[in-house]
Amino acid sequence: SEFPKYPGLEAAIEEFLYQDAGTLYKGGRFAESLSVMEQLNDRNPNYRGGALKTVMGTLVSKIVADYVKREDYRSARIVLDRLAAKFGAAQPTTIQQWRDQLDKLAGEKLAQAKAQLELKEYRKAIEAIRQALDISPNVPGGKDLELVLAETYPQIIVGVTQPALS
Repeated sequence: SEFPKYPGLEAAIEEFLYQDAGTLYKGGRFAESLSVMEQLNDRNPNYRGGALKTVMGTLVSKIVADYVKREDYRSARIVLDRLAAKFGAAQPTTIQQWRDQLDKLAGEKLAQAKAQLELKEYRKAIEAIRQALDISPNVPGGKDLELVLAETYPQIIVGVTQPALS
């Protein structure tokens, strides 16, 4: 059909996406706004002089900050890893800043787990190492410490499918 070649159509679509992302942002729908911005970036990475990465970085910060506030580190990491893989070296700087921040937090939890292990407070150590690995599954030394704790203080977790009868 002739419509994809219609003069000004591409610019109108890009402007619509930009306005739609702004409306979603103002409505507090940050994840949806980021999705629309990604579509716009896929169509034209140089839209408005390449300022999309800055705007997307702001959106990423809001989304990840909300996940971190709720201690939903897995979701935060999924967002960051997906965008880092998608954009590579051209990713918004906030992505690496958040990844570094999460790695630092995981390192602090790892240190806490080691301290609890030294004090022979095994349950607290296990809880801390689980938090560290939840924040950053690849925290250096995390898997090794988890293994040491499993050998030092083995636990059995039992799941049931039905409530006990009275």
